[in-house]
Amino acid sequence: MNDVNGIQSEAIPPITPVTDEMTALLMFRGALPIAVAGALEKSGAPFITVGFTEAPPLFPTHYTFSLGKAGGLLRVLRARKVKRVCFFGALSRPKFWKLRFDLKGLKLFFRLAPALASGDDALMRAIIAFFEREGFHVPDAAEIAPSLLCPSGCLTERAPSRAHLQSAAIGVNYLNRTAETDTGQACAVAGNIIAAVEAAEGTAEMIERAGRLSGSRLRAAPAPILVKAPKMNQDMRADLPTVGIRTIEQLKAAGFDGAFIEAEKTFLVTPAETVKAADAAGLFLYGFQAGDLIPAE
Repeated sequence: MNDVNGIQSEAIPPITPVTDEMTALLMFRGALPIAVAGALEKSGAPFITVGFTEAPPLFPTHYTFSLGKAGGLLRVLRARKVKRVCFFGALSRPKFWKLRFDLKGLKLFFRLAPALASGDDALMRAIIAFFEREGFHVPDAAEIAPSLLCPSGCLTERAPSRAHLQSAAIGVNYLNRTAETDTGQACAVAGNIIAAVEAAEGTAEMIERAGRLSGSRLRAAPAPILVKAPKMNQDMRADLPTVGIRTIEQLKAAGFDGAFIEAEKTFLVTPAETVKAADAAGLFLYGFQAGDLIPAE
């Protein structure tokens, strides 16, 4: 691994040579950053990876910084002639009082302070605005790794039933109506009942909670389904919903029938392997678009 001053790591291949199209992947926890870096490497696009000590990714990065060292990060980005900055992975709110700031990091903190009480979306928008003011372009996350986006239609051997499509419509409608509350990007629907809604604990815990309810209070209801999609009016430059093999394992363990995820707006981590896992588990995986779902009768 690298030190907090941004020294290049020797544990990974050399950095791509400097070009006018250099992209910096700012990477946090989870499997998605690995998949994105792999997709970019296959595409031949020049990029560097940056990790953070407070939310380390699952693999070594070219540079590592503390979240408080924004000045050091900016110096490296400019030295590498980075034009685009992108964010991938899960970042819990850091304990700011434990960070050691440089001058630029302190300025960033004071810019973020008003957003801290306004939810994760507001905080992410403030971070993006900071990098844009520093002269970097922050593109839509989907633009960086389009090969990982969920395609439309049924991806698995098992297809959803008409009842499943109706349940999914109920879930999408619920997520749209609650988008302004800055809750999560997913819900579980059992028949016409919203069994659970993603909150700060994340999708995995919500799936487990819905499974427990289905085995007790909702025993008369059909098996639940997962509905996962970006929030209405979500800034598409960060925090797009993600589904992977681990999600499939959780759905199977909790007794779900399958998952509806919004096509072209949700990432599939290792797409082929994820679909194969769903087939092995007997679940359906459906990439939905607006006209696919059936309103409940």
